[in-house]
Order: sequence, then C-alpha cells, then structure tokens
Amino acid sequence: MFKYLFLLLLPVFAFSQKTQEIYLMGTIKDKSNTTKSISVIDLRETKDLGTVTFKGKQVEFIFPKNDAEIFFNDWFTKFNKEPKGSKKIVLVLEKLQFANNTTDDGKNHFTADFRASTFLEKEGQYFFLSRVNNLYKPKQDFPENPTGIALTVTQIFQALLNKSYTKTPSMVALSKESLSDYETFLVPGLPAIKNTELASGIYSDFESFFSQTPLLGYELIRNANNELKSAKKGEETIPSYKIFAYVEGNKAYLNTAAGFLELEKDENGFFVTSNEGTLNPAQMNSSYAMFGLIGAGIGAIETSAKNKAARKLSTSKIYIDPLSGRYIYGK
Repeated sequence: MFKYLFLLLLPVFAFSQKTQEIYLMGTIKDKSNTTKSISVIDLRETKDLGTVTFKGKQVEFIFPKNDAEIFFNDWFTKFNKEPKGSKKIVLVLEKLQFANNTTDDGKNHFTADFRASTFLEKEGQYFFLSRVNNLYKPKQDFPENPTGIALTVTQIFQALLNKSYTKTPSMVALSKESLSDYETFLVPGLPAIKNTELASGIYSDFESFFSQTPLLGYELIRNANNELKSAKKGEETIPSYKIFAYVEGNKAYLNTAAGFLELEKDENGFFVTSNEGTLNPAQMNSSYAMFGLIGAGIGAIETSAKNKAARKLSTSKIYIDPLSGRYIYGK
C-alpha cells in the first residue's frame, strides 16, 4: 500500500518544501486484541529531526504537531478505537536524525539514523520486546527524496509496533531509569556473547542463536559445491532457507542473500565481512530488504548487473544486532 501513497503526497510536498512531516498512515491495528495502549518515552538527545537539502532548498523534518507522543497516541487510537487488551507497550525513542549522507554505494542518499525500541510495561517494570537500530535509505518502492525517506521511517515504525503486539518479552525486568542503557543489561548475558565456545547444530532464528539453543541431531546435507542444501534428522528435512545459522567445529555460518558466510566475533559482537550490496541486493523488494532481516526465508537470489557491481564495493565488518537479528549498516 505504501508504494502508492507517496504519489498522492507529492503535490502537498511540492507546495510546502520547508518542512516534511512523518506520516500517520499504515495500519497499526492490534489484531491480537491484547494491547491497551502505546506510550512514548523520548530519550533522544535532540528533539530536532534534522534538515536535508533537496533541489537547492532546506527541508526540515518534523513530527505532526511537533510532538512524538501525540503522534503515536493518535496513530494507535486511529486503528484501535476500543482496545480490549491489557498490555501496555512503551515505545522508547532513542535516536531519529534525517540527513543527506554518502553511503557504502558511494552515492548521496537521504538517510535516517534511526534507533527505537519497544518494551512491555508491567507493574512499573519494563521487559524488552524488539527494536530497530540502523542507518536507513528510502525503500526501493519510494522516491529518492524527503517524502521517500519519511515514508520509509513510517513503515519501519509500523512494522516495529505490529511485531511488538505478539512478541514474547524478555525475562529481564528493567527499571524506567535503566531504559537509557538497556543494552548493558540485556546483551552481555546472552550465551553467544559471553561464551567462548558455540554449541554445534542448526539455528532457526536469531533468538535461538544468541541464546545458544540449537536444534540437535541434524545431519548437514551439502550439494556438489559443498554448499549447505538442507539439514536432516530421520524423516524430517529442513531446507537451507529456513536455517538462520549453523555451527560446526566452533565456527558459525550465517544464512545471507549471498549464501552462508562465516560469522565472526570480536569485542563488539558478531559480524560478517561483506558490504550492503551483497547482503541487501536490489531485487529484495520486501520487508526483508528494508529492515535487513536475515536468516529464515531468504535463500539464494539471482544477481543483476547492478547487484554484481554493488558486490565489488569495499567490504567491512557488518554486525548482527543481537536484539533484533538485523544487519547494522553505516554505524
């Protein structure tokens, strides 16, 4: 739906090029009927969303009514007029800055340096649900202009909130005061982070990998090129596209758009040595591409000339967010 909406919004933008609002659109209806409210804790160091240059003019980004909390309250109420649930979801805004930015492909893009997380609030304690933490460019369906990056951010917020309705919360209880530094309470204790050795086996998702709870007893089946084809246990077969990662001989291999790549570890966490053109091909016109989701459901992708060129760009360490399973670009 979003890919058509910007066509309607372009005339509005053309007559008001000094400000660009974040849009209140796309459903965030809680289909599970378990959520009572969404509140906002704004921890951004600056409430200024940033300014970009477009066609020689300065464009400032703003929340409608210049108030993030009103924005999200209005959005939730619009699609949940009589909420039946009891869960209180808290959206913690950590960073949102728009800018003109030269990214890994060497081109100037409109970008959003975007970090936000969701928590379940229960009796004054906060339990982590999900987060976004990346440098985003306009989604492929959207125009390369301020409207396109604003729509992209709206869609990311939409996906984050919709996922949070049914996400199983962390068991670690945090105080409100600790939300500004929640990573230090959640990440170091993850078994994959603190352990020196990894458990052999296959992992179906990022949660199982970082908690080190593999599916055991599966034989790895490879093709003639020694590429992982599937995993088999008795009569049960799991195709490679459903495998997030596997560990063999204390070495981890991550399922990516370019096949399984070695997943290495340093003091900052787990990473692959690659580039965005390889990990996020242009054809991946889906939420997997926009959010940098990895693992289950990707499989091999036939490359175009554009993607082949992108893969020739310089490589670097691209980390895997242990709290979302997504690639972290440009950080």
